Amino acid sequence: MRRIAVFVLVLLRMTAGVQGEPQGDLVGLRLIIVRTESEANALLTPLQAGEKFEELARTQSIDRSAAVGGYLGTFALSQLRPEFQAAATSLRPGEVSPVVKLGREFALIQ
Repeated sequence: MRRIAVFVLVLLRMTAGVQGEPQGDLVGLRLIIVRTESEANALLTPLQAGEKFEELARTQSIDRSAAVGGYLGTFALSQLRPEFQAAATSLRPGEVSPVVKLGREFALIQ
């Protein structure tokens, strides 16, 4: 689980600072990582009912970012892993993605 978070951050940081990249597509990224798809799907119900993503990240996520409400930082869409790009492209600020499979674990992003 920590390896996935570190891997995501390393990939994001490796592409940071790409010259000529437009600044208009920056997104703030929050993440919840859980072990099973059913856990991830179960989190969608309270999120749709208005529960705060940050609170669920703190209490349910197995990722290191849970301590800060799942917040990973601000990135250009092009800096994200392909799975996150696909999930985030159609999201508006504050919306939550469908469940995203990451290796053996599952994620929700906001």
